Amino acid sequence: MAIQNDWFKFAKWGKKKGSASRPKPFSASDMKVVAIPMIDGDPVLSIRSEELKSILDMAADDGETQQQALLIETMQERDSRLGGLISTRRDAIMGCDYRLIPRDETGTEKKGETPEVTEAMRMLESANLHGLLEHLCFAIDVGYSGSLTEWLPGGDGIAKFHPVHPTAWIFDKQGNPALRDRDDNEKPLFSRNPFSYVFHTNAPAGTICAKSGLGRKLAWLWYFKHTDMRYWVRYTEKFGIPFLLAKVSKADYDDPVRKAKLLSDLRKIGSDGAILTVADGGVEPVGVSGTDNSIHEKLVSYIDRSYAISILGQLGSSEGQKGQIGNNEAMDNVREDIKEKDCKRLMPVIQQKVIDPYWRFKHGEKSISPRFVMDYARTKQVKYWAEVFTTMDQRLWRPSDEDVSSKMGMSFVSYEAPEPAAGKESTPLVTKKAKVTEKAGGTNASKP
Repeated sequence: MAIQNDWFKFAKWGKKKGSASRPKPFSASDMKVVAIPMIDGDPVLSIRSEELKSILDMAADDGETQQQALLIETMQERDSRLGGLISTRRDAIMGCDYRLIPRDETGTEKKGETPEVTEAMRMLESANLHGLLEHLCFAIDVGYSGSLTEWLPGGDGIAKFHPVHPTAWIFDKQGNPALRDRDDNEKPLFSRNPFSYVFHTNAPAGTICAKSGLGRKLAWLWYFKHTDMRYWVRYTEKFGIPFLLAKVSKADYDDPVRKAKLLSDLRKIGSDGAILTVADGGVEPVGVSGTDNSIHEKLVSYIDRSYAISILGQLGSSEGQKGQIGNNEAMDNVREDIKEKDCKRLMPVIQQKVIDPYWRFKHGEKSISPRFVMDYARTKQVKYWAEVFTTMDQRLWRPSDEDVSSKMGMSFVSYEAPEPAAGKESTPLVTKKAKVTEKAGGTNASKP
């Protein structure tokens, strides 16, 4: 592949900012970079340290990320531990519900749901927004991810999101992205309508996205484990399996025919290794002793634990160890913090590249689009605040709907309690509990 010497090869120059025109129809040439890998081969087959360094340097220094993307994909395929942990990180995001919250002319969120928002959600579900979110989650391990948007005529809606394979992306030395197909045609993103694609990266501002993926950061650990496993298997094959030692007379040992017959008989017993030596008769199994063959296992265990810490931030959910309550709670909080951070990075991308342009095309430039929200609120946090608000209600303290919605991570609307039926009186919750305890024969009912 050609090395890019132009630092701003894919940068956008001299174009005025403003409202973008409506996107053009989806072209057939766009399908050349959709869903399938742009390069062939097996980057990890007999890979050496020099080759791994070359792949990582090309991605970081020259923006040639295609080999690195294929390497990261193959790493997860070959190492079930690494692939499983990264899938857990992605699944945590995809387990969050998402919704649109309508806003008025001032940008303030409105209660309930409007027909326009309901129509927008149906359109997004039909275009497979869930699949788009799942594909964008590949930015966690690759460092970036993108998709092409097929708009209906005039921007009236979105027909479908077409995921672009990670090996189709290349960058200049400043991190500006472009697409490269199998014919080596390069198409910078600035040459497209800004709403014809959705591009997501976890890289902080000022950082090249090709260097931000977890796969790149764990590549050397994976290489050491990959190499160690080969040596471990080779060691086990040669020295970990006992062999049979047969002691025969010198006459039998010197006779080639007799010697070959004896070795054949030993192998028929089922041993993978057999040897003859000159001594008195007898057959005995021989194993390797005095060597520490657990050094390979220790290295693999260390790398697996490093995987878990780097990807999930803790070891509790990956190893299933039960410890002190405080430790388990801390591990849960770490994992929830990571999920919250991933969702907060993803929400603005959907808002700016999908929701805002659709709403302007559909309802005019001056209309305020609904806000895209992913419900990443922690389960324990919701349970805690539910208990707090229940206690407040029992003491006739009424928090506002805004406070409840903010703490619980979901919208709440107050409603009037129904009038009690004729002949029945409304009973406070505390009184009901006391009556239940008294009916059960308890003594707590008499306590103040």
